[in-house]
Amino acid sequence: MKNSYSFIAVLIAVSFAVSCASDREQQAEESTTTANEDNVRYGEPISDVEGNTYRTVIIGEQEWMAKNLQTTTYRNGEPIDYPGDDDAAWRDNTTGAYTWYNNEQAMGEAYGALYNWHAVINPDGLCPDGWRMPDHEDWLYLTDYVGDEMGNQLKSRRQVGSPFGGEYDTMAITVSTGATATKAPV
Repeated sequence: MKNSYSFIAVLIAVSFAVSCASDREQQAEESTTTANEDNVRYGEPISDVEGNTYRTVIIGEQEWMAKNLQTTTYRNGEPIDYPGDDDAAWRDNTTGAYTWYNNEQAMGEAYGALYNWHAVINPDGLCPDGWRMPDHEDWLYLTDYVGDEMGNQLKSRRQVGSPFGGEYDTMAITVSTGATATKAPV
């Protein structure tokens, strides 16, 4: 049980730092305790200020980005600081900074950018127009809707040598990211 809570806490913390949600009202009574593929619909793709395009997925009454943010520019066009491999400069930057997984820009396509807290809360905004960082209520709705197996519900199981075998086993190396944003009720 403790491992489940730890996993959820880590998932929420990591996703929060790289996700967006749209402005909207939550209707908690519409949530359900289970989710399945039949309940998931794709929304219209969105683009950030740099032209990066993100698929969206509708889960219950929320629309989430299906890929992590990778913008290096705030919504108003101002660049976000990039201190390179200087971890202390990234951590201590109080106006907002980003980096790439393993400090390799090529990893941005697969994993998105890694933003410090000041970038996440910067009033210039990381998210595309009409989207915002998810709040506590957004996460509660998502976790209530998806249910106990959230980690398995929100990620692809397709990988090289998948322990699930069959359709999940592939020779192609793929990277999937979890749901990372939400929008107005559909």
